[in-house]
Amino acid sequence: MKNMIMAAALLLSVSAQANDQYVPVIKCKGNGVALTVSEGGFTGIPMIQIDREEEGVTSSENHLARLVRAEGRMGAPVTYVGKKITFTINFTTSPGPNGTRQGTLYNKETKKSETLVCKRVK
Repeated sequence: MKNMIMAAALLLSVSAQANDQYVPVIKCKGNGVALTVSEGGFTGIPMIQIDREEEGVTSSENHLARLVRAEGRMGAPVTYVGKKITFTINFTTSPGPNGTRQGTLYNKETKKSETLVCKRVK
């Protein structure tokens, strides 16, 4: 009986880990910046990964964000709001070359924004 309980607990923990995977949905690039928005995971909270390369030094940051949609507004952008950043992208406007869209990354600490070229990942 004890072995059956242990096996069931192990099976549950393995299946919970398998479901805790984030899937990239948006990828962006800019001047020394690469941004990936991933959704899914066990909690369902979107995660934004920002990779920077400045003067040969690379750094990476992960931010949990809240997805905010402007209800009832035609052509409204999609906004991901995190503690230190805000990322905005609009998929209702016509796309640029190769289906790209313009995204804006705003850093709340430095009060600076960066324009990125983004594409939805399928």
